[in-house]
Amino acid sequence: RYLLELTMIDYKMIKYPPSHLAAAAMLLSNKLCWRKKAWTPYMVQATGFTQNQLRDCVVGIIRVLEEAESSSLQSVRRKYSRPLHHKVAFKAHRRLRRHGGCARSLV
Repeated sequence: RYLLELTMIDYKMIKYPPSHLAAAAMLLSNKLCWRKKAWTPYMVQATGFTQNQLRDCVVGIIRVLEEAESSSLQSVRRKYSRPLHHKVAFKAHRRLRRHGGCARSLV
């Protein structure tokens, strides 16, 4: 949900329909969690999107995530930094950094 809420406050992401954003956020989340199979044939069937079709959207979400720490809009990041939300914001940013500067290689 953190990734999706970040995209809601970024004007550049408005070009993607909600189903596309949800699928791309799921793909990126799976990759950040180092899942062996980040996008399975079942997920293609369930969403109607292939990993390749989600690529540009995932890159956009990565950009939003990279910019979140320095953004003037901090409400979503603060919300997901709280224990109530298991400090997901910290975890997402830490995992993105672990992929070392070239997060776009995730897709």
